[in-house]
Amino acid sequence: SATPGVDYTTLSGTVTILAGQLTATIDVEVLDDGLIEGDEDVIVTLTSITSGSATLGTPVSATNTIGDEDTATVSIANTTDGTEPGTDGVLTVSQSVVSPTNTVIAYSVGGSATPGSDYTTLSGTVTILAGQLTATIDVEVLDDALVEGDEDVIVTLTSITSGAATLGTPVSATNTIGDEDTTTVTIANTTDGTEPGTDGVLTVSQSVVSPTNTVIAYSIGGSATPGVDYTTLSGTVTILAGDLTATIDVEVLDDGLIEGDEDVIVTLTSITSGAATLGTPVSATNTIGDEDTATVSIANTTDGTEPGTDGVLTVSQSVVSPTNTVIAYSIGGSATPGVDYTTLSGTVTILAGQLTATIDVEVLDDGLIEGDEDVIVTLTSITSGSATLGTPVSATNTIGDEDTATVSIANTTDGTEPGTDGVLTVSQSVVSPTNTVIAYSVGGSATPGVDYTTLSGTVTILAGQLTATIDVEVLDDALVEGDEDVIVTLTSITSG
Repeated sequence: SATPGVDYTTLSGTVTILAGQLTATIDVEVLDDGLIEGDEDVIVTLTSITSGSATLGTPVSATNTIGDEDTATVSIANTTDGTEPGTDGVLTVSQSVVSPTNTVIAYSVGGSATPGSDYTTLSGTVTILAGQLTATIDVEVLDDALVEGDEDVIVTLTSITSGAATLGTPVSATNTIGDEDTTTVTIANTTDGTEPGTDGVLTVSQSVVSPTNTVIAYSIGGSATPGVDYTTLSGTVTILAGDLTATIDVEVLDDGLIEGDEDVIVTLTSITSGAATLGTPVSATNTIGDEDTATVSIANTTDGTEPGTDGVLTVSQSVVSPTNTVIAYSIGGSATPGVDYTTLSGTVTILAGQLTATIDVEVLDDGLIEGDEDVIVTLTSITSGSATLGTPVSATNTIGDEDTATVSIANTTDGTEPGTDGVLTVSQSVVSPTNTVIAYSVGGSATPGVDYTTLSGTVTILAGQLTATIDVEVLDDALVEGDEDVIVTLTSITSG
């Protein structure tokens, strides 16, 4: 197998055993060719006696082995990383010394990249051709359109299956396949919730499929209260590998409160696992509709009485509200604000969490005789809160009058013919804000229409006054009849 002129000096083709000698040598002058080729041999076969009388015996052939001291090691290095969609990666396998024969190296393949999906499956062997020092392993990149981040192909040389080289160091190299695919994550409200049992849904979407789970963290705000209006949310949502969406379910709780519609605002804050990035929008609002309704009505609870018992009207709400309910009202009735009672504000508030509030009618003692009077309160509108007006919207509070007055009569001035009229005075013990009309009868020895002008039969003490007079207009009848009298008797109060 040795090559003359390369592995050893070319032999002459003849050898001479000198006369008187029994042996002669054929010297194989070894040449160092610097090649890795393993041991080689020189086979010399005697073919004929060209001079002398000897004949060929046995054996006629002998083999001379030329040992090869040259050694070579094989190593691997990453040369060029691959990139989607079309830049292939290259790893270079190097041999330290040239070999006259092919060197075939077996290798194993690992790494996070998937053969057949991320790159064309590799053969598992690479050949450094005879006379060459290197060979390449080409990693043909496949564009899988998945968002997966950079992945790697790890090639490890495992054995020399042909050739005289041995494995050196390093025997392993990593080729990185860059991922050009990008994906963004957004959020949208899909279905609003409604009490008592319709859950809300928000959908988180990813623009491109990922082969791994994408985990997104989010914050929660809005007017709805977690744990009261809806089940508290976890704060993370996962789009599974191979999927484009995931949902955040807002499990509605029926709190039985009047509160109007409330909202849950979910804001995506970060990607905690996966290669996606946040897009827009990152925030969405889910509305929880409130099916609870409440009506407000009013009733008189306690009438007031002079001088010091205040009246109370109660405003009631049919269902508790978590916020204050403010009700406006108008005021009427026969009682005079600021005189019979302290002027009312015109609004009343049922506090959050309460079902009632009172309107207190603070009675003022005016010292007037006026009989019972009333305060009529009519609810007119809800100025704050989600309740509505029910029935009744009006109630009457009566203020009892403790003031009393008596009426009496006295003769003030006697009459005298021919021209002095008589006067009787009717007196009331306490002033009244209204006229007091008193009926009376008339008797006595004097004759009405003859001795005096006939009287009307009623007298009025005007509002705000304490007295009134009955004037007896004397008529001069020119008769001698002595003194006569007019007797006036109060019979009833016809008004006041």
